[in-house]
Amino acid sequence: MIEKEIIVVCKPLFFYSKNDELLMQQWLKKIKCINKIDRADNDLLLHITSDNISNEDFDNLIGLFARYKFNSDQLKIFINEKNEDLFYDISGAYGNHHNVYPFREHEAATKEEIILTCTPLEFYTKADENLMFRLIKKIKCIDKYYGIKQVLYLCIRSNKISNKYLADLRALFTRYKFDREQLKAFMNASNKHLFEN
Repeated sequence: MIEKEIIVVCKPLFFYSKNDELLMQQWLKKIKCINKIDRADNDLLLHITSDNISNEDFDNLIGLFARYKFNSDQLKIFINEKNEDLFYDISGAYGNHHNVYPFREHEAATKEEIILTCTPLEFYTKADENLMFRLIKKIKCIDKYYGIKQVLYLCIRSNKISNKYLADLRALFTRYKFDREQLKAFMNASNKHLFEN
């Protein structure tokens, strides 16, 4: 066990919208073993009290590093005899949480709505799943959402979509690996830059 502080680096640090960044910061605040967070250039430095952290904190660190594509090899220092059977694959692919919804009828879109399909629904941790739904709630052009089996449907009021909301939708679709081609239905001359990378 290492009692001195451990620093892990979160890079590359890239956010698709302001809410994407805000929600990651909220996730970080819930990880109790993080003593301090510094920013150096375009990196986040997480100061962690020791290598003896709770399974919940370790699970959240792995999920966070997998979701934001940080180098998870740094997290191997936290593997011990108490958690090695739970966290045998540091890549984060070891145990995706899948949200499964009951069967129901697919809803038809109204004249002003466009329905977007979010699949595959894969989450690294419960916190990762909660983060996605918090982002969805911040995107005010989403009229409603519902799930059928392993697909989440977003009902978008196409007449109320601003560039800010479109940037948040792009963040959601990019971060959770949904098909971004669907977002081109909202593309126009003023927001074309949002689709360039």
